[in-house]
Amino acid sequence: MFVNHRSPAPWILLLALLLSGCASSIASRLPLPTDATTEEPVPAPSRAPQRLPSGEAVSGAGCPMGAILSDPTLYATRMYSLTQTAVSSQPLDISMAQAAHALEQGAFFLDVREPEEWEQAHIAEAHLIPLGELSARLGDIPQELEVVVISHTGVRGARGRDMLRAAAFTRVSNMAGGMAEWQAQGFPVVEGP
Repeated sequence: MFVNHRSPAPWILLLALLLSGCASSIASRLPLPTDATTEEPVPAPSRAPQRLPSGEAVSGAGCPMGAILSDPTLYATRMYSLTQTAVSSQPLDISMAQAAHALEQGAFFLDVREPEEWEQAHIAEAHLIPLGELSARLGDIPQELEVVVISHTGVRGARGRDMLRAAAFTRVSNMAGGMAEWQAQGFPVVEGP
């Protein structure tokens, strides 16, 4: 069975793993998950046998889920796909109008640009955490609020959104078009620190 790992959604790949008897051959065609900030491969879990809460060892014989649990590559791939497809009603990207509405509703606006860009123009209610510092400052972001990530054009914002979703933030969206589009549409900004 051929799997094109560029186009199918992660849930389709999981379904293929569950329905096929050859999960290892599918997994060998998948890219290994990488850390979003360093692009380094995520280390696979230890090869120690997986255990149920009762202490019973889980074997992969005859059970696709058991195969996933007992094969470190499959396990790492499955865990990565879970973090990338966190259950969320939030869209990945939102429009300027949706962002303005979220701002009115009290969403946490996270600006991931650099301080120099921030000083040129930013949304008054936004909070600056440059993308390079984001993983170290996750505790500064409230998980109970909707989070709208902002960058200059939306590219870094999408990376920031993905980092937050991977860190279990489920109410996170990227403002498509970023500050460039926000300003072009005439929404208010402030200058300075």
